[in-house]
Amino acid sequence: MNDPVMPPVVSDVMWDLALPIGVDRDHEYSNPTVGGGLEVEKVKLVGWRVLVNGCDGDPLVERQMEADSDACDQDLKD
Repeated sequence: MNDPVMPPVVSDVMWDLALPIGVDRDHEYSNPTVGGGLEVEKVKLVGWRVLVNGCDGDPLVERQMEADSDACDQDLKD
């Protein structure tokens, strides 16, 4: 994917700047399900309602969908 607004390299730099040094995107700041999803359970306990909405044309969402599709394809080959 070569998005003119946010190419993958720009997204990677933004993640590098946002996360603590030495961690990857599988960190509690960017992935609430790390560590068994305890943070997600806290949201349920306090009674919050959360809306997750996809946006067609969002380069970050499309990149994640592409990565998920590649992983599924690899699983089918194995």
